[in-house]
Amino acid sequence: MPKVSVLMPVYNGSLYLSKAIDSILNQTFSDFEFLIIDDASRDNTLEIINSYQDQRIKLIQNSQNLGISKALNKGLDLATGKYIARMDCDDISLPERFQKQVDFLDQHPEIIVVGSYMDIIDTQGNKLNQQYQYPLVHDDIVNSMLILNPMGHPSVMFRHFEVLKIGGYRSMEEWKNVSTEDYDLWLRIASKNHELANLAEPLIYYRNHSNSLTQLAFANNTLVDGFNKCFYISGSDVFGCSSEELKLLRERKHYLVIGLFIKIAKNLSKNGKNRFSKRLKDKSFITSMQALTSNKDIISRLVIAYLKEKPLKSLTKEIFLIFIQTLFAIKSSVKKIIQRL
Repeated sequence: MPKVSVLMPVYNGSLYLSKAIDSILNQTFSDFEFLIIDDASRDNTLEIINSYQDQRIKLIQNSQNLGISKALNKGLDLATGKYIARMDCDDISLPERFQKQVDFLDQHPEIIVVGSYMDIIDTQGNKLNQQYQYPLVHDDIVNSMLILNPMGHPSVMFRHFEVLKIGGYRSMEEWKNVSTEDYDLWLRIASKNHELANLAEPLIYYRNHSNSLTQLAFANNTLVDGFNKCFYISGSDVFGCSSEELKLLRERKHYLVIGLFIKIAKNLSKNGKNRFSKRLKDKSFITSMQALTSNKDIISRLVIAYLKEKPLKSLTKEIFLIFIQTLFAIKSSVKKIIQRL
């Protein structure tokens, strides 16, 4: 059996498909099978796949379009490798990607999923001066899940059996047609106290184009809503909060959010390695707290400022900002009163 199974679903992906396939076949690590799942494409995707003679390629044809989550689960059921490497049909894997990720997972048995930074390329394959940089260690990754998806799905390699045990990918009506199946998976992995990691180097060229699932969801104004609903449903077990509490958190409507953050920090500390006090002072946790705290929640803002590395300096700055915002609010209120007179 191969050590790695590569899963790449394709739906009408002929435009960039050859580059994606070539980048996998040219890996320095060669002990893999390459499962390409054609999800009932209507373009010349099949013609391109069949033009390759490499015996590592295993073509799986769906008679009808299943969508990415079901297509990936079909691949997970058919894969035989110890590790699963994800790949998208419009991206490019750098030649040493698999070797570096296999070495990392072999050396860190506690890690279930490892991703990497991703360099962004345009439709022509030109490298842009942009890079997705993600948190590297487990605690920072989980802290960052409060506000964003902290792993690049096309960049990850994970332990096959462990992901199968938690049910693989989920397809939920609440985030239909939104590419959040990976965010949901990371949240569920973290809820089982499994660890995640990212490598601090780009191992993927991520292609930015208007027909990607993420860009289509963004254009249809469904991305943020689907992302939030995924968080409300899948985040409860990780953070020890109800869906209603998470909704108030994400919408910045909690009246005293520091209380909720203390609850979250206690839950994460109970299930993780970090003590409660250290978790509260993690830079990544503070970043998430700041992003999710309303300007009107003055008590929480002051407490968060106090938790920073230089509390006196941070408190002084926060008090000054509150003072300025209060002045502007008073000025605006006075102006409205005058207009009514």
